[in-house]
Amino acid sequence: MFATLISVALFSTLAIQGVLADITVQTPKLTQCGKVTFKWEETKAPYNVIVVSSTDPCGDVLADLGDVNDNQVKWTVKYPPGTKLMVSVEDANGEEGWTSSMLVHDSADDSCVPADLKPPTSGTSDPPPPDNSAPPVPVGAANAGGSPFGVGQESGALTMRQLSTPAMALSALIAAAATFAL
Repeated sequence: MFATLISVALFSTLAIQGVLADITVQTPKLTQCGKVTFKWEETKAPYNVIVVSSTDPCGDVLADLGDVNDNQVKWTVKYPPGTKLMVSVEDANGEEGWTSSMLVHDSADDSCVPADLKPPTSGTSDPPPPDNSAPPVPVGAANAGGSPFGVGQESGALTMRQLSTPAMALSALIAAAATFAL
C-alpha cells in the first residue's frame, strides 16, 4: 500500500509540474533601428513570436515575427526611443513566455521608424523621455523563478510555482492516504 501511495505522489508531482511549465525568454536591450536577437529555452517548435506594448500587453500586436522553428529570432527595432515593448513566445504545446518590459533607447539612426511613429519635429533636438519605469517584473507566471540565461532579477525568494508544486504533491499524498485508510 505504501508503494502505491508513493507512486501516486510521484505521478501527481510530475503531472503538476507539466501543467505549470512555461518558457523563459531572454530580455535584451533595444535600440532604435538596431538589430536584436530574442532567445528562449527550447521546448517544442514552431514558436509564435509577437511584439506588444508593455503598457498594454493584452492590446494590439505591434509586430508579428511569425512562426519560428529555432529557439531564437532576429528583429529590427522599428520604434522610437521611449517606447516600451514586450515579446511573447508561444510554443507548439501552447506554453508561453514573456520578456520583461523593454525600453527602446535612442540612436542616431531613425531611418527605419515609420513617419507616423516619429515625434513631431520642433526645430530643436529634444532628448528622449526619461526612463522612470520601475524595474522589470514578470507578468503572470511567465518567467517566474530562475532564468537559465542569467538575466532578470533574482531575489532568492521562492516563487508561487516553487511553493505550489510540493504543496500539491503533499495534498495528493494526504488524499491518497485518506482513500486507502477508508
